[in-house]
Amino acid sequence: MSQPTFMQFAAALIALALPSCASAQETKAKKYAETNGWTIQSFSQDGGYLRCGATASGATYSFQKSSEGFTLLVASSTKGDEAKGVVKVGDKSFGGAFYRMDDNRLGSFLKPPQLEAIKRAKSLSVTIGAERTQISLDGAPAALRKLAECDAKGGE
Repeated sequence: MSQPTFMQFAAALIALALPSCASAQETKAKKYAETNGWTIQSFSQDGGYLRCGATASGATYSFQKSSEGFTLLVASSTKGDEAKGVVKVGDKSFGGAFYRMDDNRLGSFLKPPQLEAIKRAKSLSVTIGAERTQISLDGAPAALRKLAECDAKGGE
């Protein structure tokens, strides 16, 4: 599976952001499942499936899965629509771009090597500028499997 280009990612973000600008369109979340301390939700707009998301109880981070791939979202006060960041899983560091998802979160696509490392690790950290977020991966392998299942079924 090839990684989306910046333009594809930007188009996907615009498509997700536009509904919040129009009062007639509303993004709805529906609980899909719970697994190992993670809640999986599907998101739709006007009856059309958008994506699925997995959040650990009380966490400020989440994983999402859509037709564009897996993303990791983290809370960030970093300004701007794009920032460079580093995801560190075990002894492996993966640099890349994080894109503005909403007022409080930045997101980055996860490449297959990152996903494989995440499935075997206990935690990961994300560094964006001076901000560092430590993420517990307890139960994450099961959550990622359920997230892929949710997306494959269109959130149903």
